[in-house]
Amino acid sequence: MEIELKIITFNIYDLSLWFVKNRRQRIEGITRELLKLNPDIICLQESFDVEHRQKINDALSSRYYSTISNKKIATRRIFHKKMDITGGLVVFSKFPIRESVFTPFNRWAHTSFIEFFARKGLLSIILKTPLGPVRVVNTHLTNKVLFLNRAIRKKQFQMVIDLVKNDKKIPTFITGDFNEHNLMADRHYRELITEQGFIEPIHFQGLESMPTYRKDNIYVDTFINRIKGHQQLDYILIGHLNNQAIKKINIKPLYFNPSLSDHDPLLLTLSL
Repeated sequence: MEIELKIITFNIYDLSLWFVKNRRQRIEGITRELLKLNPDIICLQESFDVEHRQKINDALSSRYYSTISNKKIATRRIFHKKMDITGGLVVFSKFPIRESVFTPFNRWAHTSFIEFFARKGLLSIILKTPLGPVRVVNTHLTNKVLFLNRAIRKKQFQMVIDLVKNDKKIPTFITGDFNEHNLMADRHYRELITEQGFIEPIHFQGLESMPTYRKDNIYVDTFINRIKGHQQLDYILIGHLNNQAIKKINIKPLYFNPSLSDHDPLLLTLSL
């Protein structure tokens, strides 16, 4: 029996800050596009605004998506806004969610000062699927503003690997915004990924990268986000699957016009 699985990862840039433009309109557009794409699993980053997240949830629930109740999320306020306590991470799934655990990064040793209040971490979900239990780990590593942040990202990524490395019986997908361009060109990341039996689909297809953070995106061209060239910062890693069972892998960024975030979503279609 052949099974097709579609997973999307998307940093939706929903921060309650003055320089983040068109949040309400973009959330409406993001919701419409997610409904059109109709993936099995949706992993979002920077979904900090709980009210906006609820709007996405209300729309997706009509398509039998489930997620973690916002009653467990909206437990703190920053100024006048309700903010989540899962680092802006959320997973929507058409498969039943059997388990969900959020693990914050060490706020003193493993994150930057700029992101101290974002409470970043990793969200691990176990799903009940036709393949049996499947783990999805959604994460958002620290940003690229400071030189030392690269060392912090490596510590954070090690936390992700430590979480999944001892349970190789469960097919696992590691998704999110890693804030690292051309991941497999870095020996440290490449060895961690391959030693644990994971593949990076874009590299697997023989390509170096596919941009998900583009210079010509209007939300990238701001005083805080300026870059010199296109970069791939978003990934979906596949692990603990019998590679013989993988019939086809297709992965691609989706370039909306107009753009709906400073990042482009990445869509993985996997035939097993």
